[in-house]
Order: sequence, then structure tokens, then C-alpha cells
Amino acid sequence: MERHSLQIILFLFFILVIGCGGYLIIEDDWSVFDAIYMTIITITTVGYGETKELTNYGRLFTIFLIILGFGAMAMFTTQFARFIIESEIKGLFVGRKIMRKLKKMKNHFIVCGFGRIGSSICSELTKKGLDFVVIEINEKLVQEAEKKNYCAIKGNATADSSLKEAAIDRCAGLVAALSADADNLFISLSARELNPKILIVSRGEEPGVEDRILRAGADIVVSPITLGGQQIAHLLSQTNVASSYDLTKEEQNSLLGFALRIYRSSKEEVCTVAEIKEESNALNIIAIKHEDGSIETNFSNDMEISPHDSVVIVKHNEVKQQKTITKEKDNKKILIADDHKALRLLFTRKISAGGHDVITAEDGDEAVVQAMKHKPDLIILDVMMPNRNGYEACITMKATPELNNIPIILYSADESQEFITKGKNAGADACIRKTSKSSDLLSKIDEFLYKPKQRIEELEKEEEEESEKIIFDPTELFELVEGDVDLIKDTIEIFMNEIPGQLSKIKESLSNENIQLIKEEAHSIKGAAASTGCIEIQELAFDIEQAAKNNKLDQCKNMTESLEKAFERMQNTFKDYDWNDLTLK
Repeated sequence: MERHSLQIILFLFFILVIGCGGYLIIEDDWSVFDAIYMTIITITTVGYGETKELTNYGRLFTIFLIILGFGAMAMFTTQFARFIIESEIKGLFVGRKIMRKLKKMKNHFIVCGFGRIGSSICSELTKKGLDFVVIEINEKLVQEAEKKNYCAIKGNATADSSLKEAAIDRCAGLVAALSADADNLFISLSARELNPKILIVSRGEEPGVEDRILRAGADIVVSPITLGGQQIAHLLSQTNVASSYDLTKEEQNSLLGFALRIYRSSKEEVCTVAEIKEESNALNIIAIKHEDGSIETNFSNDMEISPHDSVVIVKHNEVKQQKTITKEKDNKKILIADDHKALRLLFTRKISAGGHDVITAEDGDEAVVQAMKHKPDLIILDVMMPNRNGYEACITMKATPELNNIPIILYSADESQEFITKGKNAGADACIRKTSKSSDLLSKIDEFLYKPKQRIEELEKEEEEESEKIIFDPTELFELVEGDVDLIKDTIEIFMNEIPGQLSKIKESLSNENIQLIKEEAHSIKGAAASTGCIEIQELAFDIEQAAKNNKLDQCKNMTESLEKAFERMQNTFKDYDWNDLTLK
């Protein structure tokens, strides 16, 4: 298409030059501008009339130019229309072809991002004959993937809809290969929630990001920079045959805590396989490469190893065990219903770390369906949810014989006594406030699951005195993530990224006078702000919600403007915030 278009454009330019030259030669007293103008109106057949009186030779030349120019314009128009039609048909055909491929795929892999790392991964997967799907937001990169006959989807890999379109429920594994660590962390969170059984491999660039992404749900975190450095060091070390090559102390990438390492004895004397096992603290030795290049895989513990032999060992990387919400070994099924994605994912990861099976729901109707289907050991309901709120879902569950014995916790950012009263009337076993002074939700889960006789009856003993008004107090979040400041930053980043979209929905709802949507969005902001310690945003969102309940749209509008300013202040606060102060507390 590009070659033909270039040929037509060059042909049109050639006609323009011939036309201008012809008029300048045939007609007397014509300027260059007159010749160009006459040529243009002639080949486009607009019919403006002659610029100047033409001679008979000039008219004959014009007839020739009309025939030649009209043919060129017709070819150009035809080629352009053909390009448009072919593009539409090709796009439709490719889209249907991808959908057919996805329907047949099972136990495939999902590659999020088709940059340099992602394309390299796809190339290796192709060589190994493995099925995979690429999710890429950049149109040009999607086209590059399609040219290589890869199954590619244009979409945002951090969105659940894109992961579901890539059939994450049927895949065997996922690779988060985006350039931003925060995006890869969020993909790990989402993927683990959508399919808890898959293998998740994530790219990590920043130092110290590995632990955070592992806690978010990834099984393996790979740093391309670290891998490159290891390979270079490995090649350099092999150039000196006489050197004592010992990788037992190097950081190695592992799978589920197990890693292959190359070991060479530091002793300048012959030793046995058993001695190497003891010295290297290896779980097993799987191969020995002798100095002459021969390789052995079958050997006894008494076999002698020379100082220049290389030994492939299997080691277990010791990983710090995360604190969990309970010390009990038996796992329980817990249902969490919350329309706020960031909080739902955060609590899912923390509760799953305790060895429990977590079931999630985005609204009250889905919560009731999931409860009937799975019969969980504990149900946690956010109060303000679409379709059916937490109170209504609780009433329905308590009125259902199969569910009425399951303990239910209601949690909300509402600080009024009305919340506790309505929660008790709905049949909730506990009502927990999403405030900086609230009881730890995870500890309450622990109490309900393993200390049923000491269940919470009410929260009257909570501190009632209001603390000094501050903009940001992440005390509760700090305890929730067990002092992981980097995880706090990532959680707050997710929360702050969602606020602009929610503010847009509130503004749109104000213009449409959609009171219900204003209440839902304000309540969602309020709940997330309370859990992340953004006090000022929490209070303003609460005021907007109350004004919406009283149908005071003018107040909602004014407070929405205040909320936007508070959001800007919060962004500035995070830029200069002293995160080290958290660790000192």
C-alpha cells in the first residue's frame, strides 16, 4: 500500500510540473503562480474557469492535462478507499481470529507488555512451542506482535477486563513485564485475585521491590539488570580457569524458594561429594562437570571431586516468614465484599497470607450469591455497595437458614452511632469503623475464627476522644502491612490514582442530579481514605455523602471543589512526606 501510494503521489507531482511548464511555454505573459493555479484547477476539475484567455494550443494542452490529471486523481482516490476498506476488514478479521484462538487456549501464558523484555519473552515461548497471549496498550506494539503472528490484545494490563479477555481463568501462568514496578505490582495483585492457582512472574527494576511484589502475589520476581550483571560476572569468572569460582554466596533467582547454583571448592585438595554437600549446605547435587569437560549425573557420596571440577547443586533460599493473622494451621474460607478494588485486593493478600481461602465480591448481590455457593466460615461486608448495600445483604443472609449461623462483620467509614445501630439491627455480629482509631480488621477476623466465645459484641470501648485534626495519619495502615513502608506507598499510590476518576463521576452526577451515584462514589472515597489514613479527604468525602443524602446539591458541588483542592494538597504532602518517621513510631 505504501509503495503504490508513493508512486501515485510522485505521478501527481510529475503532472503538476508538466502542467506548469506547459502553460509557461505555450502562453505569453503568464506568471509561475498563474500556471500553478491553472494546473491545479484543471487536474481537480473544479470548474472555476480560465485564469486568462487561452490560445488554441493552450486549450488543447488543457484537454490533455484534464485527461491525465483525472486519471491520476481517480487512481489515488481508489487506492485510498481500498486502504480504508482493507484496514477495516483486516481489523475485523484479526479480532475474530484472536477470539477464536482464545476460545481454544487452555493452560497458556499471558505476557503483559510487549516492550524489549516482553518481546524477548514471547520469542522464547514461541521457540518452545508454548501458547501465549500478549496484552499491550500501545497500538504500534500491538501491530508488531500481530506481524509476528502472536495472539495480541490491545488493552491496559492492569485492568481486570483485559486479564479476563486474555482468559486468565484458564491460563497456566502470567508474566508482568511492564516498565513500571507499581504497574507490575498491581498486575500481580489482580492476577492472584482472579486466578489464585497460576504461576506469576514479575519484572522488578527498583532495589528492594522484590519483597513487595512477592507479597502482592507474584511467585518469582526477576530483575533484568541483576540477571545481566550475573551473566557478565559469570562469563568473566570463567575466563580465569585457575580461579576459585564460588557462587554459593551470590544472590540467585529461584523458583518457589529453590535455586540451582554452580559450586567450586575453595580447598586446593580432592574432596568427596558428601563433603561438598555439607560445606555448601546443599539439598542435593544433580551434576558434576569435570575439568576435561565430561559430565556425570550418576555418582555416589564417596566420589572424589577435584578442585577444578564444577558442581551443580540445589539450594533452598531462606525467606523470611510473613506474620499471618493466625497461628492456626487449618485454613478457613472468608468472603470479602467491597466495591473498592484497592482495599479488596489489599485485604485479600493479607488474609491469604494467613493460609485462608478468600472469596471476593464487588457488590451486595454478588456477596449473597457467593455466600450461598461457598458457605464461608466468615463474611465481611462493606456497608455502601452498589445493587445491594451491606445492611441489606446482611439481613438477607441472616434470614437464610443455610447462612444464618455464619458470623458477619460489617465495616464502614461512617463514624456515627447510626452505623452500629443499623448494623446490629441487620444482624451483624460486629460493626467495625474504617477510621485511624478503629480495631484492626485482621485481628477481629482472628478472634471470630479461633476465639468464638470472645466475639466482639460492640465497639463502645473504642477511644471516643477525637485526636488532633491532621491531614495524613497512616498509623493503621502501617500496622496492617506490618511496617512495610514501601507497601504503604504502593497502596496509597493506587488509592490516589483512582480519585481523579471518582471525582469526574461525582461531577458528572452533579450535572445529571444523580444523587445515588454521588453517595456511592463519595462513600467509596471515604472508606479508602480512612483505611489509608488520608484524614482530610475522608472527612470531605463524608460531608459530600451526607449532603447528597439530604439532596443538597449546591453543598455537594462546593465540597467537591474543596475535595479537589484537598487531593492536590495530599499529592504535595506525599512529595515531601518523611516516611522514616513511621519507622520511628
